Amino acid sequence: MPRSGARALLLLLLEFAGGAGEDEEQDLKTLRALRKVFGSDVKIMVDANGAYDPTTAIKIGRHLEELDIFWFEEPVTPEDVDGMARVRENISIYLAAGEC
Repeated sequence: MPRSGARALLLLLLEFAGGAGEDEEQDLKTLRALRKVFGSDVKIMVDANGAYDPTTAIKIGRHLEELDIFWFEEPVTPEDVDGMARVRENISIYLAAGEC
């Protein structure tokens, strides 16, 4: 692990490869690389900024579980309450939302 002293890292996926949702495989590739670099001692939280539809958010969320991601922030738009409920029912990691 790099000696940054960091214990947690929040990633806004919009900063990578054209933004969250533009290339799901690239989003996951980036997260896998970061987990490899930081190891299991650093908590990683992911903010998708509402970029995914519920089905895609569930698919991504299942991969995030494998990467031991601490939380998945706004996998769907904050207004999509039913979609967020669907995501919550189908993945086991914490969800964060509600900034609006």
